[in-house]
Parts: sequence; C-alpha cells; structure tokens
Amino acid sequence: VAALAPPTDWDSLTYHLVIPKLYLQAGGAADIPWIVHSHFPQIMESLYALPLAADLDGGPALMHASAWAALVAAVFFAGRDTLGKSGGMIAAAILASQPVVLQYAGTPHTEGAMALFHFLSIVSLSAFQSTRKPGWLAAAGLLSGLAASVTFFGFVPAAALAAWAFWRLGPGRGALFSALALAVPAPWCLRTWMDAGNPVWPFFSG
Repeated sequence: VAALAPPTDWDSLTYHLVIPKLYLQAGGAADIPWIVHSHFPQIMESLYALPLAADLDGGPALMHASAWAALVAAVFFAGRDTLGKSGGMIAAAILASQPVVLQYAGTPHTEGAMALFHFLSIVSLSAFQSTRKPGWLAAAGLLSGLAASVTFFGFVPAAALAAWAFWRLGPGRGALFSALALAVPAPWCLRTWMDAGNPVWPFFSG
C-alpha cells in the first residue's frame, strides 16, 4: 500500500528517482557530478528508468517492494528446507516484521534488492557445499556481484563472502567466486573511475 503513495523521503526525492529521470533525459547513464550518489553503482536506478519512461511514477516503489517480497519468500523456502515449514514461516515472519523492512519496502530505495541478491548468494554457496556442482558457485559469485552493483555498500558483504569462500572452499574456488563477484559491478566502477578518477569515489578519495 505504501508503494502506491507518492514518495516523500529525502533519498527518493534527491537521487533514487532523480538519477533515472536524468538518465532518460540524457539518453543513457550520463555523468551527474552534482549528485554524489550518481557515482555509485546504479543497477536499480537504471531499472527504475523503465516505468518512469512510461510515466508510471509508482513503478520504482513497487519494484523495490517486490524485491523485499522476494527476499521474504526466499527466507521462507530456505528456512523450510533446513528447519521445516514452521521454521521457514517463523524466519519469514521475523524478517517481514523488521522496522527496516516496514520503513523502506514501500519506497523506491535499493536496500531490498541488495539484501535479496546477497541472501541468494549465500543460499547458492550453501547449495554448492552440499552438491559441489560448479553452477552453484558461479551463481553465488554473480549474485554477490549484482548486490555490489546496487550500491558500493554491497561490496562489504561481498568481500566477507569472498573471504569465507577462500577459507572454506579453497583458493581456486575462492578466486572464481571473487572474479565473478567483481566482474558484475566492474562497468559501474570503470564509469566512476572515468568520471571521477577513482573507481569507488567518493570513498578512499583522500
């Protein structure tokens, strides 16, 4: 229901919706030097441009709400597989009742997408541990890379998962996971490097 209301929070009105609208006006992912967050990876804002191009102003918030809903569903299924149906329902209910979910699920933010991609990466790593099928390891790396493509903050849990992969799966598999996780956000980092002289600007900018 909240996703159907006009956004009023600062983040939405200053960059989450402004950036895709400026992309549409420019015909692509143009440099927007006066908006610091425009130098972050923008995979969700780029997707938000699709409904905005069709004058569906509520589309971005509904997309973000869908990401949160998908995360709750993923937690249920993962919990069901490991703890039984009741465990899955409890885990999903705990997640859905968290203040951060209730506050941001109905807004055109990006936290839900980042959390979804990282959770699915963890599930894929767990599946790889159980089956040793390389596809699961590749999926884990790509999903973690998608999370890092949502925002620079997604690199933090991606690095933690990479460290775990090196430790528990060995250097070869850890390197594969890391390479795939870095390949996905690499174009965003390259763009930021070309625009600001630092692939992760404004971080580590001296």
